[in-house]
Amino acid sequence: MSKYYLFIGFLSALALGSCENSVTLSPKISRFTISQHLHKIDGHEQLPQKVSTFISQEQSKKRAIASNNESNLNPSFAPENSPKFPLPYFLIPSEQAQFLKLETDNAFIIDELNLKISGKLYNKYFIHPAHESKFDFLRGIYNYVSADRTEFFATPVFDYYSLVVWNRNNPERVIFMAKLGVEKSDEEIKLNRQIISELPIVKKLNEDRK
Repeated sequence: MSKYYLFIGFLSALALGSCENSVTLSPKISRFTISQHLHKIDGHEQLPQKVSTFISQEQSKKRAIASNNESNLNPSFAPENSPKFPLPYFLIPSEQAQFLKLETDNAFIIDELNLKISGKLYNKYFIHPAHESKFDFLRGIYNYVSADRTEFFATPVFDYYSLVVWNRNNPERVIFMAKLGVEKSDEEIKLNRQIISELPIVKKLNEDRK
């Protein structure tokens, strides 16, 4: 299967599958911890060379002063520090997933964002680990796929919230980019839009593999 670089953006233990995707839900509340889950990009990510080069180039760029939304984040998550980490998400019933803006009909992207459980379609709502606790109120409403169980790894490029994402269980799965929104006010956390679209490099990577 071709690789692509794309922009995007409780019960007892239960194994779920969607095509080549698999995910495990668990009643145990698992937290993202920097000591256990935050690592450095080290060249063992099994990414296409052009994607690795893109990540390296973007992370090495000198950035402007961090925005207000970034100022309270742990600098370990900054692009210039080349972090990589598991990317958790909630499974939101598709009829409630108003946060998702899809600007491509690429089936490989859609397959990464969707999961069917007992015939019901769910969308994956990614959570930046630095803000995990802000979304605790959703845990009693939706199933949560934590850092220990998610199939995705991510690394930031342009800013804290623009993440290159890949499937750590299967390097042949589609590579995409998720732009995660975060509310400015802790009192008004909502489901923010995740924008998903295709960048020119996707088509170039496609053409190289034909």
